[in-house]
Amino acid sequence: METLFGLIVLLSLTLLLTGLISPRTSMFWAPQLATRWTSTLLYSALAMGAFLIFGLLVEVNDLRRESAQLASPSHGAAVEPFFSSSNQQDTLNLHTADW
Repeated sequence: METLFGLIVLLSLTLLLTGLISPRTSMFWAPQLATRWTSTLLYSALAMGAFLIFGLLVEVNDLRRESAQLASPSHGAAVEPFFSSSNQQDTLNLHTADW
């Protein structure tokens, strides 16, 4: 869905710029309404609406990914604490071996 709304934003911005130069070209589907004002109003509203929906979709998908990562286990990778008893014992052995 993000791709669709991203393409709509790009297409509407392209048609907006085209409508500023040649409104009949950008509003090919309704040449009787083709003025710079209607073309600018229509395509800028379409671009802003699609951009807002695009931003909301990206935000919702990011939140879903974060919640899925928090809920899932860490792929079986056991994390050992830094100061575990085995690490302390190894450190003690190293210090006593030097003497």
